[in-house]
Amino acid sequence: LKIIEEYGADALRFSLIINSGQDIFISKEKFEIGRNFANKIWNASRLIFMNCPTQLAAGDYEDLDVAQLDLPSRWIVSRFYNTLYKVGPAIETFRYSEAENLIYEFFWGDFCDWYLELAKPKFDDKQVQKTALFILKNSLKMMHPFIPFVTEEIYSHMGPEEKCLSAASWPVRQKGDMDHKAAQDMQTVIDLIGALRNIRTQWNMDPKETMDVFVVPVDRKERDLVTAYAADVRRMARLKDLTIDTKAPALRDCATALVGQMKVFVPLAGIVDLAKEKKKMADDIARKTKAIQALEGRLKNGAFVSKAPADVIAKERERLETLAKEIVQLNQVLADLN
Repeated sequence: LKIIEEYGADALRFSLIINSGQDIFISKEKFEIGRNFANKIWNASRLIFMNCPTQLAAGDYEDLDVAQLDLPSRWIVSRFYNTLYKVGPAIETFRYSEAENLIYEFFWGDFCDWYLELAKPKFDDKQVQKTALFILKNSLKMMHPFIPFVTEEIYSHMGPEEKCLSAASWPVRQKGDMDHKAAQDMQTVIDLIGALRNIRTQWNMDPKETMDVFVVPVDRKERDLVTAYAADVRRMARLKDLTIDTKAPALRDCATALVGQMKVFVPLAGIVDLAKEKKKMADDIARKTKAIQALEGRLKNGAFVSKAPADVIAKERERLETLAKEIVQLNQVLADLN
């Protein structure tokens, strides 16, 4: 009752289910994930309702012609049905935590972080409005068993024929709803933006700093794809300029990345203090190497291994593995620069 009062009944239900299947220490902080997800659903719905008032009132988003949609819209429809295809069997076989994780990753990651961000400059397009409303309504149906109250409230504002969401039918995938080519192409655009964001993080760039980027596609199709979505890449990765050419540029002091077989170059001179960042990475590698040596010594110590609880040993091994991966990543960043 205290958790419901502070975080809400949806947060209690969602958080307990997503953490089920394992022995966990229940603390108040565990329920923040459910509260934050409920807030995310509410805020995403409000954004959509504000930008789709005519379509919402008309209710003419029920039948979506996927073939008429743009690439991001075809992609999000495919992602929704791909998620639904996995969630149904997970529920039927009582794997509720798995079902919730799939829903969480789709709605927060694919729909909110990617589709709605890509849709913001295009919300005057009726097809984009229809897609956003279609995905929201069907996502509410998929989420309802796990987070019933906020989904019921939002659903009541969508003018459905059903009196309540709990009486609505489960979504069913129709022929033509899955566009594998769109999914593949959109993933390339997403991976490109993700790679550029990773470079910003790796080199501790100021969030307000814009950067020049050179992209070398594998072929003409890939070049046309990146060109078509260049404006979205510039906006979402905060770029100053984006050059797309099938020939690699002759540049020095660049951060590099591979997106599939597509090469990405980001000149760092003038954006970051290269000498300072290189030293920081080298110091970090040395510190992590020292920590690994200490951990390896402890795990080779028979007295420690025989007396320490199994969970302590498991955590030490996990930490060892994490440090090793971090060193590999840091060395790769420095190697790519050279």
